[in-house]
Amino acid sequence: MAYAAHDDKQFVCTMPVFRGVAPDLLARVWDRRLPAVFEPGTVLFQQGDPAAHLYIMLEGTVKVVRSQEDGSEALISILGRGDTIAECAYCAHETYTFSAEAVTRARLLPVGVDTIADCVARDPGFALVLLRLQQRNLELLVDQVEQMKLKTAAQRVALFILRQRRGQTGTAAVELPYEKALIAQLLGMNPESFSRALAKLRELGVAVEGRSIRIGSVARLQAFARSE
Repeated sequence: MAYAAHDDKQFVCTMPVFRGVAPDLLARVWDRRLPAVFEPGTVLFQQGDPAAHLYIMLEGTVKVVRSQEDGSEALISILGRGDTIAECAYCAHETYTFSAEAVTRARLLPVGVDTIADCVARDPGFALVLLRLQQRNLELLVDQVEQMKLKTAAQRVALFILRQRRGQTGTAAVELPYEKALIAQLLGMNPESFSRALAKLRELGVAVEGRSIRIGSVARLQAFARSE
């Protein structure tokens, strides 16, 4: 779905993280900026680059990756509309601690370090926005680590599928938002383990055809995902 410029502005202004922020400060966040468009596979920034911008996701999907010295990569998160990237940008002389790459065609609003510093100088309360952003992302990471430690591969896949159902109860039909290999990486498993997990879920009434998933009983799948 494409969004017009005025829709983008309204969306940013109504994001929960910006609640209570004075309209003139929000105007500075948007002031004379056009969203940046990134085609699939385009790198927004590399780990170790100077952190010049905070990005607000307006449309599309971006993956965040942490690289290791041996060249291996860990997928940290997959972000979409309403998410933010690189909250570290407001810290002077900081560098990006991860890389970001567009998975689908993505539009993002880049907010420069100088703009962020100016907003904080004009209203120290704006720093609360930055703290909210960091708190939100920290909570997501804690939840991710908890699942890795306490849930089986099949349970992690079940939880991921349940998050896609958008309030459906009883039976549900969902569409996987990304390629299965990318979902597997996000959930901390290889593609073979992901396939075995899906096979396990078939025993619970989950039917899989490509990226289309049908849940025979949401309650049954929830009980399995939450079990100790």
